[in-house]
Amino acid sequence: MDAVKKAIQVEPNFPYSYLHLGRLNIRAGNRAGAVQAFQLGLQQLPQNPDLAIQLAWLLSTSSDASLRNGAQAVHLAEFVASRNPGAENLDVLASAYAETGQFDRAVQVSQKAMALAQSYGREEIAKQIGLHLKSYQAKHPYRE
Repeated sequence: MDAVKKAIQVEPNFPYSYLHLGRLNIRAGNRAGAVQAFQLGLQQLPQNPDLAIQLAWLLSTSSDASLRNGAQAVHLAEFVASRNPGAENLDVLASAYAETGQFDRAVQVSQKAMALAQSYGREEIAKQIGLHLKSYQAKHPYRE
């Protein structure tokens, strides 16, 4: 992780260093560190969709309530999904809606995401989205 932090110091406008640092933190079980890495990246690169969607997922699905922020997750996910309405991005948007209690919207967006994944033959993604959808239909946000 030290090498990635050094890379960020040397080149703070390279988004993949922040993404890599966030993912390393997730693998290490440090979701707070991942949130921090993605937030730091978005401070430097506020329009980066990859950082925004990763952060939105954590803010809406974390099992740690202190890390969740549904309103911010919705804002970030809507920004990304409006520019790239792919299945994964719509899945994150649905999770953000569910985190804010907007279960009808979450179901609607999740169904669209699942259909989109299926239309491209991405059955594993569709299956994951289907699991999330069941949670929203039961009026529960999805938790990792």
